[in-house]
Amino acid sequence: TPEVLAATPDDPWAPQFEPRPGEPLDVAIQRPAPLAGSTVAFDRLRQDVVVGQRSTDTTLEIAYRSTQGGRHVLALPAGARLQSVTSDGQPLAIRDENGQLALPLQPGAHAYVLTWQQDGGAGLVTRPGPVQLGAPASNVTTTIALPQSRWALFAAGGGLGPAILYWA
Repeated sequence: TPEVLAATPDDPWAPQFEPRPGEPLDVAIQRPAPLAGSTVAFDRLRQDVVVGQRSTDTTLEIAYRSTQGGRHVLALPAGARLQSVTSDGQPLAIRDENGQLALPLQPGAHAYVLTWQQDGGAGLVTRPGPVQLGAPASNVTTTIALPQSRWALFAAGGGLGPAILYWA
């Protein structure tokens, strides 16, 4: 007997099989083949850079989703001294090795907060050090706070462009 369309409260179009006495039902179940692609997605990145007279402090917030656990290596800017790493608000005792930081990924949606310091403060040209994530990211925000004695005369950025707030 073919399947019967039965109305259920959950799904009014769910097919249902109602066999007659003595009718067999053969079911073949297969596991779908996995698709090629990344197992991690960076949903949001927020980089806050505080430029001082002699050094620059950076905080990087990363929100990610992963389908499986493992390690993900990202590259910190040259000369960065890692100060702290937290995962979902809990401190982690990990160190960078030659600017490479191996983050332990967990399945599901999680967040990291990394802080580091670099030598070199405000100068004629000030730009944040590049962080290489090793995967595409979306919703990326960078905020640069300059000392009170400095003014931003020009700002350039990719995508939609920069926005400057002169008077806070």
